[in-house]
Amino acid sequence: MATEWKRRNLPHLTRPGATYFVTFCRHARFERSLTGTQVAPIIVQTLQGRAEARYVLYDYTVMPDHVHVILKPVQRPGTERMPEPEHWALSEIMQGIKGNSARDINEALGREGSVWQAESHDHIVRGRRGYKAAARYIWWNPVEAGLIADPEKWPWWGRGLPLRRRTGDAGEGDSGHGGTASRQ
Repeated sequence: MATEWKRRNLPHLTRPGATYFVTFCRHARFERSLTGTQVAPIIVQTLQGRAEARYVLYDYTVMPDHVHVILKPVQRPGTERMPEPEHWALSEIMQGIKGNSARDINEALGREGSVWQAESHDHIVRGRRGYKAAARYIWWNPVEAGLIADPEKWPWWGRGLPLRRRTGDAGEGDSGHGGTASRQ
């Protein structure tokens, strides 16, 4: 499958085997902070729990009104012998992350309604430099937002895949955030 443009309200460029930097935002009617103790753990658990089956999870952070994540869709099971094996579509991955987390958040809070905006902002991470820039942005975002002084103290930041197992266009073993954190 070649590079493909899709458009709803925002343009979405997809490419097989690409790594993506994705931001998805809280819906205007969901008035709680995403970093609350009832909400953030659900988001983190959803990101980590859906990884490996559909995507490789690199880095993420949960902010009060949005979430940043770097991920890479994996090959769909059963397509190994195809001339061009299929990968999970980014739209399917995001629908799963947002749908499952919204259901669990609503259940935990005893509410109904939208949690997430319909669309996400995404772009393809290009090479090691692009990965490092995206990971650094994720790492420093809580500091830049004035939420915390030391990024190592942010409870809703993390990595999915351990650094030693990272391959391909997503950094090849480089943490990318410029700090010295050892969180995995």
